[in-house]
Amino acid sequence: MSCEVYISSVVPIGALYALSLWLSNSAYVYLSVSFIQMLKALMPVAVYSIGVAFKKEAFKSEIMANMLSISMGVAIAAYGEAKFDSWGVILQLGAVAFEATRLVLIQILLTSKGYWSFDLLAFCGRKGCISGCVKSSGINLSKSICTTALAA
Repeated sequence: MSCEVYISSVVPIGALYALSLWLSNSAYVYLSVSFIQMLKALMPVAVYSIGVAFKKEAFKSEIMANMLSISMGVAIAAYGEAKFDSWGVILQLGAVAFEATRLVLIQILLTSKGYWSFDLLAFCGRKGCISGCVKSSGINLSKSICTTALAA
């Protein structure tokens, strides 16, 4: 993968992922965990809508009717929420939008550029994989040192 393709394709996916995590984690300050999970039920609606906007999905009125019924269910659940905070809802809906856009961009990268999912994992997850391996090996090493010290 060339540097130009990496910057134009992989970096936006990483940035959207970071924004999604940031907004989603920030929403936990304002909303309950159960309400955040209810708002995450809007993910199929967001992915379909952004897929239609990016012309990766064809608009079908039957599918949109299903999406509207999901949205109505989430709205009914939101109406009865005791700890409703509009700023938290905005943060969580922003996180859902960024995550849906990231998923559509991954689909575009995998289908139009001819990459496989393992290629994308190697390009996007290289640093995460290395740091995860180092951290887990450090945890395993510390556990074995403690076990050896206790056994002696």
